[in-house]
Amino acid sequence: MRIRRELIVEDAFRHIYEGKADLIGNMRILFIDAHGNQEDGIDAGGLMKEFMTKLCEQMFDPAYGYFQETPDHSLYPSRLAKLIDAKETEKKEKKAKKSFFQKAVGLLGIGNEKPIPNYLQLFEFFGMMVGKALIDGILLKVNFARFFLNKIVEKSNQVDDLQALDAELYENLMKVKYYDGDVEDFGLTMLITEDVNGKMEEVELVKNGGDIPITNENRLHYIALYSNYMLNLRTREPTAAFTYGLHKIIPQQYLSYFFPNEI
Repeated sequence: MRIRRELIVEDAFRHIYEGKADLIGNMRILFIDAHGNQEDGIDAGGLMKEFMTKLCEQMFDPAYGYFQETPDHSLYPSRLAKLIDAKETEKKEKKAKKSFFQKAVGLLGIGNEKPIPNYLQLFEFFGMMVGKALIDGILLKVNFARFFLNKIVEKSNQVDDLQALDAELYENLMKVKYYDGDVEDFGLTMLITEDVNGKMEEVELVKNGGDIPITNENRLHYIALYSNYMLNLRTREPTAAFTYGLHKIIPQQYLSYFFPNEI
């Protein structure tokens, strides 16, 4: 499998995901440098480990855009991943190609690629590669958020898990929960707003939520719905895709033996 270092995610995706490579067996890695030349080295396991390490460093780098960090630097799927413009991938690939490199295209089998079209396919691929690392015993320097790991092993997230994601929001919800006066004083409804890439968007926690005020009677329901949205619904699609990919390599029944922090 020929991998350009500057396009490690894109090349790995095409060879492994689109090429339907067998991740259970051994894979032979050949690194291609920026000039289109094959790097020296015999893959006796070392290149594979380097490949997995470098690949995951790129995949889980918040700057890459598919994962974001909690305040304690734990990772979880970014809700903005679907907004990533495929043109950035195309631009990156065009920049990586050199004039003489076109001569090697036929030999390398990596010419004239199209941008990766579906961010959910990438998350599925990410899950597959984490599964590969687990079965091969390759230690990844990545710390996933507990609420994300809970979803992977089908454990439920509780309201208190919101602290790890947004401590300020959690504290505000606790103020609502334990407020001694009339909760309607806060002027809250079953409609919330959030910043999505610099644009404020409204989210209804229930149908016609903007017309339903939060009262002393429904405040616990409000807190539960708000927490569920933040911890589960907001990143449901990429989390499901990642989990599906992981389960392709390691069936769910085996993952269920792990506590979240042990995955």
